[in-house]
Amino acid sequence: MELVLSIATNPITMLLRVLRFMRPIRHYFLLFLPVVTTGCSTCSEKTNEPNAVASVSLPEVIAPGDAVVAEVAHASFIEGSVSAVHRQTLILTDHETGKTREVDSANVYRLGKPAKTEWQIGDLAICRIEPSRWRGCKITSFHANQISIVDDQGHDHTVDHRQLLVPSPVTKLNLVHAFDRVERRRHFEMERQNAGDLYRPTDWKPRAGENVILRNGSHFVGATVSEARNTLLLVQSGGQKPHAVAVEDVWPEPPVETTLSPKSFACLRPPTGEYVWQVVRIEAEQNDKWLVSFASGEQNTVASKDLLPFVPARTR
Repeated sequence: MELVLSIATNPITMLLRVLRFMRPIRHYFLLFLPVVTTGCSTCSEKTNEPNAVASVSLPEVIAPGDAVVAEVAHASFIEGSVSAVHRQTLILTDHETGKTREVDSANVYRLGKPAKTEWQIGDLAICRIEPSRWRGCKITSFHANQISIVDDQGHDHTVDHRQLLVPSPVTKLNLVHAFDRVERRRHFEMERQNAGDLYRPTDWKPRAGENVILRNGSHFVGATVSEARNTLLLVQSGGQKPHAVAVEDVWPEPPVETTLSPKSFACLRPPTGEYVWQVVRIEAEQNDKWLVSFASGEQNTVASKDLLPFVPARTR
């Protein structure tokens, strides 16, 4: 009775007793408070921001019968029709060859969708350069409704926006590497053209039965002289029938008495059974051999007896 009267008549005493009783509970309440606060903050953010899952692009649905373009190697494409759909692969019938092949479903582009119309100079794309034939390409200019492109072999074409596909990020990276190779070949060829022509000894006269190097367009091939005349030669190359060529388009096979030097260009003897002489750049001498590089950027070590150099006109 006295306690009750004390509490009732003395509010301060009552408050102290309540706080003493609440001290352990207050400790756990303070620990719990940040959790509740954090949870509410997160809920508030979710109501103000779009759902992240909704922004992820869903994979394109491909069904049997669809016409598609598939990347079957790095920046190499075929057009075909889907005959079967598996979990991670598709079975295609190649429109150009009629052959059936299995491809990765992640590297397939369905045809017949609305075409992209907004392109910029320098954009990379997948281009139809002929019916059923697609190559990686780069946009170079615009002319009315036509788009000028260069393909990944360095050839120029004119197309419209319906002949262009937007590459995926992975395909785009493959196209970047492909066009790096195109630029490397272009620079290599420009340097080669400035290097002059193949070396021909002033006293050299081709004879019947002699193996020679023959200019064939922009390439050089091995040939055999069938008949030698004053201004013309009859030569046979690659199993073809003998045909007439100008003496100016024929050179002796190495070895010949001449000098090789770094940073110059030369023709390299092909492997046995082949007849195309590749143009190489001589990089350095290594242990009585020469380190050479190809237009692709690859390098190899070869013997001097297998090289015929290009020389400026004034030294031939």
